[in-house]
Amino acid sequence: MQKTTESNKIIADFDDNVKYKPYYGNHFYDKEFNTYSDCEQWIIENVTLEHKPELGWNKGFGQYDTSWAELMPVIDKIESLGYKFQICRRRVDISLDNGACVQKGINIKAETKLQSCYYAVLEFITEYNKTKK
Repeated sequence: MQKTTESNKIIADFDDNVKYKPYYGNHFYDKEFNTYSDCEQWIIENVTLEHKPELGWNKGFGQYDTSWAELMPVIDKIESLGYKFQICRRRVDISLDNGACVQKGINIKAETKLQSCYYAVLEFITEYNKTKK
């Protein structure tokens, strides 16, 4: 599994509810970007490299791995794309609404329900992004 920071970047780029801003210490620019890479490119072209893309003041790249409040809007977006997101205890299944499996089926089981959902969301987005290219 990828490092949490990198994984949260992947999820944040998929999440329509968040925007990146260039931050450095107590300073930020009042510009918003949909993706980490768009924000990073603007920083390279316009400000010092000490600035880093973040989702909010000292928020880093989101807390999708530890917060239901941040993860649930992403699950809602997956469902809005026509997928069925089922949680049963610590197991998560994602499939098309017509019952057909997605990318050989995404079936994740982890130690907690939140972890299962997080890993399933990450796997789904990774596969989804491959089909968009």
